[in-house]
Amino acid sequence: ELTLVIDGSYSDVTGEYRRGDIQDIDEAIEHRPVVGSDQDCVCLIASEHPARFKSVLGRLLQPWTGM
Repeated sequence: ELTLVIDGSYSDVTGEYRRGDIQDIDEAIEHRPVVGSDQDCVCLIASEHPARFKSVLGRLLQPWTGM
């Protein structure tokens, strides 16, 4: 998964990412991004595999979102 932060910020187990930062992770890392509190976060994400949601709500919505 390759993520480019276009605006705002987020953090996960690997650190904090702000506008212009790029995060490159593989399937070995399980991360749960949390948006920074100051503003919304807009990212461009490229992934070779569908997202794997852990929450019940995420798994229920996944077929409709196409993620």
